[in-house]
Amino acid sequence: MAITQVTIVNDAFAETAWMETRSFTDDARKVMRDTIERSRARGTVGIVEPMLLLWSLLRWERKIGVICLEACGVSLRSMEQRIEAELLRQQCLGSQLVIDFERITLVATIAVDESRDNGNAYVGTEHLMLALLKINDTRLNRCFAEFGVTYSDYKARLTQILGT
Repeated sequence: MAITQVTIVNDAFAETAWMETRSFTDDARKVMRDTIERSRARGTVGIVEPMLLLWSLLRWERKIGVICLEACGVSLRSMEQRIEAELLRQQCLGSQLVIDFERITLVATIAVDESRDNGNAYVGTEHLMLALLKINDTRLNRCFAEFGVTYSDYKARLTQILGT
């Protein structure tokens, strides 16, 4: 799978235009924008990291992406608490976080590719979740492994749920 090249600078990513031209659903756009805002509210100087996107999905969304995760046997509350603890630990360590739009853009770009590869005309929360499962992020990968979620299992469950 070839990853589409995207360049997004600073807050331009929070703008809807980029996501609209790639057919992100309203829910997926909302999750991406809200994740950026939650990053700022948490006092991070800007890292909108993939783990924060997953945390946002678990904490505030009840869309197909999270429903499928639950169907994979994941306790959503337990996973949310585990991620929250990791995010708090990182803040306590005094890690200076910087807004890393490159990594969150990579997640969005992989989600676009997942949508296209699945023959969908939209990018939804399920594609964001597939991208999170696919991205090379040590902490995120470790979290998914702790809960026994793999890309292939999630994708199989998603196919089953959507009936495709």
